[in-house]
This record gives sequence, C-alpha cells and structure tokens, in this order.
Amino acid sequence: MTTATDPITERVARLEGVYEHLATKADLAQMELRLTQEMTQMESRMTQETSRLTQEMTQLETRMVQQMAQMESRLTWRMIGAMVGMSGAIITAVGLIVRFF
Repeated sequence: MTTATDPITERVARLEGVYEHLATKADLAQMELRLTQEMTQMESRMTQETSRLTQEMTQLETRMVQQMAQMESRLTWRMIGAMVGMSGAIITAVGLIVRFF
C-alpha cells in the first residue's frame, strides 16, 4: 500500500520490479495460440485412441463369441456321448433283467 509519504523514486522502482512480470497482449495471444494447438493435438490423439480401442474391443468380442461357440459345440458333443453311453447302459440293464426273469 502506498502512502503520500513514499518518495516517488521508491514507487517507480516498485512498479518497474513488477513490470517485467507482466504479459503483453502479444504474449497472451501467443499463449492462446499454443494452448489451442495443444488442445487440437490432444483431441486428435483422443480420437485416434478411441478408434483403436473400439477396434480392439470389437476384435475381442469376435474372439470371445468364437470361443463360446467352440465350447458350446464341445459341450454338445460330450452330452451326446454321455447320452449314448447311458442309453447303452440302460439297454444292457434291461437285457439283463429280461434274461434273468
């Protein structure tokens, strides 16, 4: 806070000390341009990464569906094999029961 008793030279020295820390309109415009360019680059990178991740997720989904179909097929064949085996066992048991009675 300045008072009327401060000498003018002291006040000028204080102002000169602060002056070098002030940005000019050109400095601000240059900073705004750099920030705009960086934001554009970041948006571009985000778009590319989003596209890449979407592709990878689609490929992963395709692989998972294929693997699930393979597992379902194997399970179906195992169930058929078990049913055939049980049918054979039932036929054999019925044959043995009929033979002994």
